Amino acid sequence: MDPYSTDAETVEQLRTWWRENGLWIIGGIGLGAALLFGWRWWGDWREDIFTDASNTYQRVVTAADNGNRDEALQFAQGLRDTAWPTPYADMAALYLARSAASAGDLDQARQQLRHVIDTSRDDETVHIARIRLARVLLAAGDLAAAATVVSPTDAGRYGALYAELRGDLAVARGDEQTAVAAYRDALSAPADGITDRAMIQMKLDDLGAHAPAQGA
Repeated sequence: MDPYSTDAETVEQLRTWWRENGLWIIGGIGLGAALLFGWRWWGDWREDIFTDASNTYQRVVTAADNGNRDEALQFAQGLRDTAWPTPYADMAALYLARSAASAGDLDQARQQLRHVIDTSRDDETVHIARIRLARVLLAAGDLAAAATVVSPTDAGRYGALYAELRGDLAVARGDEQTAVAAYRDALSAPADGITDRAMIQMKLDDLGAHAPAQGA
């Protein structure tokens, strides 16, 4: 606008400008308010989901610990149906698998762990489930199925654990040479804070082998 125009011209120019741009301004304000409301609604909804999921997960744990397995499974199914944005469905399945394995129900443990592997969106959780499934399969004597679990294409920081499991599998097959190589691979892997290196060394000692020098 021209700073030297008269007051009347200035008012008319403002009216014209508002007619041309007013709807856009109102729309922008409305859109901003809608986005703000939507963000707050999403935050509140997410908090409610996490709170409900946490409470349901505790019900899974309590029911499983009390031996009410059917009830625990129902609660876990509820988490799968409604709490998919949270990690609690995976946590419930892992807990049920451990509870089932402790009770000697390896089939139920296997089902829960395979569900996590097939559906979880978290890579760390999938690795944990794979490692536990391999142990369940070894305990069940299903060596062929265990072999398909212990060699993922990307082991990440779990490489030493997978190598140890390959050693356990080789021992179960009576292949001591392969077992020694696998255990040595496990000890040679970078320290991850989750591998029991003393246990791996004991397994090597039981086979009459010795670990390579560190860094060899």
